[in-house]
Amino acid sequence: MKILFINDDGYDAIGIQSLYKEFAPHCDAYMCAPLHHKSAFSHAIYIHGSLELQELKGDVKGFALDGTPADCARASFNGLFDEEFDIVLSGINDGVNAAQDIFYSGTVGAARESSFQQKLAIAFSLDYYNETLCKESKEQLFTYTSKISRKIVESLPADLLSYKNSIININFPPTTKPKGIKLTDVGQHDFHTIVTRRKDNGIDRVDIDVEHRGSLSGEGTDSYHLQEGYIVVTALHQGVVLDKKLQEKLQYLEKLSLDI
Repeated sequence: MKILFINDDGYDAIGIQSLYKEFAPHCDAYMCAPLHHKSAFSHAIYIHGSLELQELKGDVKGFALDGTPADCARASFNGLFDEEFDIVLSGINDGVNAAQDIFYSGTVGAARESSFQQKLAIAFSLDYYNETLCKESKEQLFTYTSKISRKIVESLPADLLSYKNSIININFPPTTKPKGIKLTDVGQHDFHTIVTRRKDNGIDRVDIDVEHRGSLSGEGTDSYHLQEGYIVVTALHQGVVLDKKLQEKLQYLEKLSLDI
């Protein structure tokens, strides 16, 4: 299987490096990821212009591109590689990408663009900043998440690769002992945006911060069950709305062993 790896945290981020390292011995692996951190760039793209490209060294085949996550997908399928990829894996994002995050996330944006390029894509994210659940080191969590991600991909029936207008969005709680896997709908975070206006050397500035207060949604949603300690899986048509048909075909994942 030929797999393309993309993310939004940058080519050298722990998430994509861990995921690539886990998969590379078992598949034909390639990477095209942003040269610099592009978190929360959603589906932004460059229409015209020249973007710096650096060929990656060492054991990683591919490139770092000074564009957005979606640019990495567009370039990969339109001349950057000569390969015909079977699937795209985006992530592992360092932070949650559930609920309304799917509209902000560069990780999901790269997966969505891949679906526009007629390839099934999976977006992987780790809710690392959940202080209530997080008790283990970042290295332990990303290693475990990478291994379970490979189990999920290797378990996919071959016919699911034909779902080229949908993506699969998967969020992991920050623990190596999740309660299980749940297939969920899209929920809603309880976000509070904090805006502070101030002067800085005579220049008006606005400082923006976000406080996450939990989930506004109930049972059956990604934000709710992620907080409970489950791995949550949501099939999204064009990366936006629930794909009920694909969701039904993924129900078997709720019985997948999480032992490694």
